[in-house]
Amino acid sequence: MAPRLQPTTVRLTDAEQTFLANLKIPGATTTSDKIRKLIVERSRLEEAGRDFGSALSIANSLLAPLATAVKTVENEAGMHSQLVRRFVEWAPELLATLLTEGVDENAGEAELRNLERALSQHLVRVLDLALQIYVARDTSLYDPEVFGPKRIASLRRLCQMASEDSGNE
Repeated sequence: MAPRLQPTTVRLTDAEQTFLANLKIPGATTTSDKIRKLIVERSRLEEAGRDFGSALSIANSLLAPLATAVKTVENEAGMHSQLVRRFVEWAPELLATLLTEGVDENAGEAELRNLERALSQHLVRVLDLALQIYVARDTSLYDPEVFGPKRIASLRRLCQMASEDSGNE
């Protein structure tokens, strides 16, 4: 049995009406369809704050057009960047982590520590990627100078300092 639809009236500015008319939402052609889809999407966002899988699904759908565009342009240009590809793949996980770590206005020290722990894991992945790209100089980049000696000098110094410091423990 289909849910019963209730009529609702809403007043929109000309700009809002134009925006809604031009808004492309798959499966929604009328203004009513679009508003219902927007409500469903907002509902999914509310739910995503409690569940990593839902948050990841939403983050992936938000970034899918970017991922598709990058792959398409790379294909057409005959270019590839391991850095861009990995960040585009990694970004939804980071966003899902931020949405689901339970930090809101009622959060306490435990939630902040959990967020910090989760973000530190993402940071280690980014640092690992940067070092992999630098060490394996044959890694594809649009611009090889992105990880050239001048740009990576600070990171190298910090790694050396960290390595020396760990030897003192």
